[in-house]
Amino acid sequence: MSDFFERLIDSLVEFYEDFIYGKEAWWLPLAVLAAMYTLFLIVIRFNSKRFPFLQNHYILSGVIVAAACAAFLLIAFYCYLWSSSSYYVKHRTEFIHLLALSLVLLAAIMAFLIWRKKFERERLRELVAQPLTQNEQNRFYNQAQKDFNKSKLWLLLPALGFVMLTAFLYRSHNVVSFILDNSSSMDAHIEQGKESLIRTIQELDDNTDIIIGWLTQDKPPKTSIAEIITENDDRRLLGQHSFFTNKQQAQDYLADIPGTPGTPLYEAIWSNLLFAKAHASNRIYGRRLLVIVTDGEDNGVQQEELQNFLCSQPDFAEFFTNVACINLGGNESNNFFQKAQDCGYRVEDGSDKETYSIALDTILHEYKNNWSFIIWLAICYVALTLIAMTVQPVRN
Repeated sequence: MSDFFERLIDSLVEFYEDFIYGKEAWWLPLAVLAAMYTLFLIVIRFNSKRFPFLQNHYILSGVIVAAACAAFLLIAFYCYLWSSSSYYVKHRTEFIHLLALSLVLLAAIMAFLIWRKKFERERLRELVAQPLTQNEQNRFYNQAQKDFNKSKLWLLLPALGFVMLTAFLYRSHNVVSFILDNSSSMDAHIEQGKESLIRTIQELDDNTDIIIGWLTQDKPPKTSIAEIITENDDRRLLGQHSFFTNKQQAQDYLADIPGTPGTPLYEAIWSNLLFAKAHASNRIYGRRLLVIVTDGEDNGVQQEELQNFLCSQPDFAEFFTNVACINLGGNESNNFFQKAQDCGYRVEDGSDKETYSIALDTILHEYKNNWSFIIWLAICYVALTLIAMTVQPVRN
C-alpha cells in the first residue's frame, strides 16, 4: 500500500514537471473561468425569482450551479479524452487540467463561504426581504438555509462525469509483440532487459495484448532468408512465442526466459509474425507493434543483405504496421539495422540500463494510460466537494 501512495505522489510530481509554461494549455484555467462566467449569466437570466429572496441569494446560488455544471463538463471531457485516446500520453496536460477543475470547485467553495456570512443577523437583509416580525425573520432564515443546503446537491452533478470512463470499454485493442535477443552474446543485457521490460509491461494499457518471443536452438536453423520466408508454420522455425492478455502472466513468463547459445534472429522474427497472425486471426486490433530487442547479429544468415525481408515482405509490412528496434550495443552498420533504417523503423539506443529504459518508454508511450491521473481527478473532486459540503450558514 505504501508503494501505491509513493507512486501516486511521484505521478503528481511528474505531472507538474511535464507542464511547460507557454507550451502546454496554460490558458485553459482562464478559458474555463470565462466559460463558467457565461454559464453563470445564463443561469441568472433564467432563474425564476421567489419571495422573499433578493438578488444576492440568486447570484451566489448561480455561481454554485455554474461551477457544478462546469466541473461536470470538465470531468466528463477529461475522462473521455483519457479513456478513448492517448491524448494525455502525447500532450501531458494532466497538471493544468487538474488545476482548471480545482479553480472551478474553489469558486463554488468561495460562494458558499460568502453566502454563509450573509446569514448573520445584521446581514440577513442582504439575502431576504426585510422581515416585519420575529417569526417572519425566523421563517425567512429557515427558507434561505434550506436553499443553501439544497444548493450543495448541485456538487453531486460532476460525479456523473466519471461515467465517460466507460468509453474505455469501446476503445480498440492493440497488440504489442516483443522479440528478446537472449543469445549468449547478450548475457550482459538479458537481466537488465528483463527488468525494464517487466516494468514497461506493467504500465501498458489494459486493452493491449502482449506477445513475448525469444530465441531458441531446439532444431536445425534455416540457412537463408528465402528458406525462412517460405515457411508458414511457426512451429517449424526457431523461436519460442507466447500470447498474453494478462500483464502479470506476461511478466512472470518473461522473468523465466533462459539464455540460448545461438542467434537465429531472422527465424525468430518470421516465426513471431506467423505466431502473431495465428493468434490475431479472430481479433480486431487498432494498432500492431513489433519491438525487436537485439544487437542485430544473426549467426545463421548474417551475410545476406535482407532485400527480401522485413518491410519488403508484404505479409510482414501489412501485419506489423509499427516496428521499432532497440540496439543493445550492436554495430549500426550491420545488415539488420541498415535494413531497419531503410524500412523507416525507429531504432533506439539500448546499450545500457538507462538508455534501454528510455528507449522502451519512447517506443511504447502511446500504449500506456496512467490511471494515476484519474485517481488524482477523483481525489481533487471529492476533497473539494467535501470541503464545500461542510460549510454551514452562520446561526442567526
